[in-house]
Amino acid sequence: MVKCGQNLFYSHNGVLEVWLGLGIVGVLAVSGCFVVACRRSLNAAWRRFCLESVWPLALLFYLLLSNLTEVSLMKGNTLPWLLFLTVVQVSSRTQVCLSTKRVDRISQF
Repeated sequence: MVKCGQNLFYSHNGVLEVWLGLGIVGVLAVSGCFVVACRRSLNAAWRRFCLESVWPLALLFYLLLSNLTEVSLMKGNTLPWLLFLTVVQVSSRTQVCLSTKRVDRISQF
């Protein structure tokens, strides 16, 4: 509950903070970039299941959950923002596993 005269400095929600800062165009741009990065990360993890192809997906999942309760993308040059940009850049390239041992998806289940 908000008391009269109390100043709120930020919205405690990532999507709402982007909306307040950049408008609907910013929400669509960030959401579109997030969805594209998720699709590319899922495709890379599906093609080759190894640590190098799963970490972008894990980071995007973390960012999604953390931005529901706190604002981590719109605070400037912070580690979550830089890692998000890294994931977007890495997901635009073809990922190659560095390990020589390939993991079979069927054997894990």
